[in-house]
Amino acid sequence: MTYSQSLSIQKNQVYRRNQNTYSISRAKSRLGPVSTAIIVLALVSLMGMIYLTQVTKTNSLGYQLSSLTEKEQDLQKEKADLEIEAVRLHSIDKVKSSQVAGAMTTLKPSAYAN
Repeated sequence: MTYSQSLSIQKNQVYRRNQNTYSISRAKSRLGPVSTAIIVLALVSLMGMIYLTQVTKTNSLGYQLSSLTEKEQDLQKEKADLEIEAVRLHSIDKVKSSQVAGAMTTLKPSAYAN
């Protein structure tokens, strides 16, 4: 027997297949029915909270939008009234400065009957 053969035999004896490895066989961990029900309940509650938050935010913005729309309509009505008033005032100025109005004589108040 040669030296290399004796070493290989010693190695084979010490290092046999799968003798120096440490293995753990892991069983699949499963959740029980109670744990599953609690997790599902927590997820449904979380989804409900998110939904309610979004609905509340939408309603709040809807109220603000309707308030601003009402204010816009009031301002548009006021603008239309002011435009009409401006046109009326300009027309009075135009009539006073026209040639026909300049040719007219002003009347003095006459005496009133008692």
